[in-house]
Amino acid sequence: MDLRDDVLFLVLSCAVALACGWGAWGYVRQVARFGGGGGIRRRRELCRRSLDERLAWLQAETTADRWEHELSRRLAAEPNERQRLAVVNETLAAVDHELGASQGWPRVAGWICAAGCALSGVAGVLTMGLRVVLLGTIVAAVAGIVVCVAAARHGQRLATRARDDIDALVAALVGELGDLEGDLPQRRQMRWRRRGRR
Repeated sequence: MDLRDDVLFLVLSCAVALACGWGAWGYVRQVARFGGGGGIRRRRELCRRSLDERLAWLQAETTADRWEHELSRRLAAEPNERQRLAVVNETLAAVDHELGASQGWPRVAGWICAAGCALSGVAGVLTMGLRVVLLGTIVAAVAGIVVCVAAARHGQRLATRARDDIDALVAALVGELGDLEGDLPQRRQMRWRRRGRR
């Protein structure tokens, strides 16, 4: 075995680490889709309008693939106040699901990275003995796992910020519906309780 065989196992370990890091950051990309909505400006604009005007303005302000557009479209099509409240709760539940659906990706990617690099290192050691391969695969594994942990933490921070922004936007859009029912929409109420316990 020559140096090219060492490089082969090192390249394999690095490729596994890079692929797992990219997969872990898929969680961040998924969560980031719910941010960047110009929250404060939108809430100010919504507060100046009546409910029907708010719904029309938000539909015009957002693209069809955004959750805000879908929510305002469904609310505009539903004249009944109780049904509107149900639509809000359904939408918040769906958004919560989307925000948490990929939360486990970084952890899975970290385990795959550790296992893949370990397998590459063991294969290198068995075929060539203890050489630079073992150290290289350990470094690649550690780097990949660090990237996965960073992705998990960053994604969780983004998800928390996105939930806060979503709650504030929904309150500005249809806050009076919660007053009508004598309570806040269920999903917002649960999140506000959690925030109050921190």
